[in-house]
Amino acid sequence: MKFGGTSVEDAQAMNRTAGIVRGRRERGLEVVVVVSAMAKVTDLLLSAASAAGHGDKAGALAIGARLRHRHIDTATALLEAERFARLQARLHQEFDALDDLLRGIAAVGELTPRTNDLVVSFGERLSSKMIAEAFEQHGLNGAHVDARSCIVTDASYGKAIPQESAIEEKLAAIVLPLIEAGIVREVPDEGAQIREGIRFLPTPGHSIGHMAISIKSQGETALFSGDVMHSPVQVYYPEWNSTFCLDQTQARASRAWLLEHALEAGTTVFPAHFPEGTAGVVGRDGDTFTWQYVLPEEC
Repeated sequence: MKFGGTSVEDAQAMNRTAGIVRGRRERGLEVVVVVSAMAKVTDLLLSAASAAGHGDKAGALAIGARLRHRHIDTATALLEAERFARLQARLHQEFDALDDLLRGIAAVGELTPRTNDLVVSFGERLSSKMIAEAFEQHGLNGAHVDARSCIVTDASYGKAIPQESAIEEKLAAIVLPLIEAGIVREVPDEGAQIREGIRFLPTPGHSIGHMAISIKSQGETALFSGDVMHSPVQVYYPEWNSTFCLDQTQARASRAWLLEHALEAGTTVFPAHFPEGTAGVVGRDGDTFTWQYVLPEEC
């Protein structure tokens, strides 16, 4: 089901949309919901991007502030207090990232089609999080899926063409299992132990809500670091970020924390992007972290 901007334009509209989805579910239908940005938000994001591209940082940030207040006010009217508090932190993270992006555009004084698309994407990223919380409050069993994880296009920014076969593969791998399972648990931003021996650890920075995963079994611990590090060099220089880290300050803090945690726990670390091997251990030489690959038979 696809809901346009007017279907998520305010708290009343989102509750109405939740009621429509509930009706489909009560008829025994499995529902996948796609939402647009809140009404008029895309136009405002385009205006903010344009202002930043012309060097008007103050004007761009003023638009961002208007959008932040609108989304927070809508969430306040939409959700119960505890649920709102949880979502509010996530919304502020998104808007902080948007503000940083607008500042960067204004500093460079150039707005590329790729960056313009990135600014505009915040509309759906925000509305989808809000409607997901509304669904949960209405007792609907579902999960929020970031569209960036399953929608693939070509590189024609501003007029990108969806790559249908690649999207089908992503949907089959990411969305279909959620539909078939029927029950999905959302891990909160502060992390959680989802079952005995398996814990999600918050390591935001490279992306919003990024998590590392710790798994304990038979007296051993494995730590899957995800995108916290992309090269062994970052073990020795944890202050070095990749160009793709969304929040540079948070990324550095998360990397330093994860390395210290791995060292103290004596865990085997499984990074996602290191060359020459898939596992290693963190050591220390004076004030410097060190890295030693582990052979498969040693894991």
